[in-house]
Amino acid sequence: MPDQLRCGQYNDAFTTALNADTATLLWLLGHTSCEAVLGHQPCPLTREVLLSLVSHLTYDLATDTPLKLQWLHQLGCCLHASLAAPPGCG
Repeated sequence: MPDQLRCGQYNDAFTTALNADTATLLWLLGHTSCEAVLGHQPCPLTREVLLSLVSHLTYDLATDTPLKLQWLHQLGCCLHASLAAPPGCG
C-alpha cells in the first residue's frame, strides 16, 4: 500500500485496505491525508470504494472516533459530488 500511495494509486490502496482487516484500514487512514485523497475533482476513489469506506467506518464509532469522523465528513462531501455527477463521471 505505501507504494500505491506514493504513486497516487489511491483507489487501489484503499481497495487493498478494505479487503484486509480493520487495523490495516485504520493504518491507511492515519497515514493518509483525507484532504489530499478526497480533495481532488474528480475524486480518485470509485463510488464503490467510497460507500465501502462509509460502511467500514460507521461500524464501530466508539474506537478511533476523531479519525473516523474526519474521514466520514470528507467522504460525505465527496459522495455528494460524485452522486451529482452524470453516470460514468465518478
